[in-house]
Amino acid sequence: MKIDLTYKISEGMFKYPSDPEVKIERKDATFEDEEEIIYDESGYTSGVATVYRRYKSGYVLLHIRNHHGTHIDAPAHKIAWGKTIDKYVDEKFTNNCALIDLTSSDLMGRKERKIGKEDIERACDLCSYNGVEALIFYTGFCDEMEKNKGRFKANSAEKINFEKTFPYFSKEAASFIIEKSNCLNIIGIDSFSVDKSGCNSEVHRIFFSKDILPLETLVNLAELRNKAGKNVFKLFSIPLYDADAAQTRAYAIYRRENDGTEES
Repeated sequence: MKIDLTYKISEGMFKYPSDPEVKIERKDATFEDEEEIIYDESGYTSGVATVYRRYKSGYVLLHIRNHHGTHIDAPAHKIAWGKTIDKYVDEKFTNNCALIDLTSSDLMGRKERKIGKEDIERACDLCSYNGVEALIFYTGFCDEMEKNKGRFKANSAEKINFEKTFPYFSKEAASFIIEKSNCLNIIGIDSFSVDKSGCNSEVHRIFFSKDILPLETLVNLAELRNKAGKNVFKLFSIPLYDADAAQTRAYAIYRRENDGTEES
């Protein structure tokens, strides 16, 4: 079965606190009746005309940063002369994945929502997932985003203050993850960044040191937990273009409990 993990682009969406608001310009498809005068060979008209319909295409013009919505970071985002998305083959973004559920901790009740090594140790034995190529950490922040959808005005202090409450990894937690996980390609989270707002991006660089790419702002993780549980599933997160980071359509395909088959 398939679960979409993508936070869609829309005006008023939540994003990293310092990022600009998304702007979307839409023009609907239209048609206009136009009249064409018919002339004879001498260049004179007898007043005869024909009416035909001209169609004009619709379009959507997006004003977004490449870190809005569900996106994946490449090393060039934080490391000078680091690799960009185009330096990776598509197989980097198709992985066997496990969900790490942190929602039973008090993480979302803390003033500083820092994921510590001890939070991960209480949630699971990372060594039991040796061999998986991706991990997604479910903090519960995506549920708060859904609950507060449409509540705040764009660019308001209330909206920015809410956005600043996103969870992030401590340096110790990031180091612990790469120590216990031997073949990771992707580290996912339902948060805007793996690093604390305003820091020196140490966590990004810890992951990049092992060529592990952060997949940020995932959603629908409660559904994924409830349906896939602790089972390993297939994660697809192929970026949409080449840059230091790019939006991705992320989704999970998990096995049905009854017959062990996969359904897309």
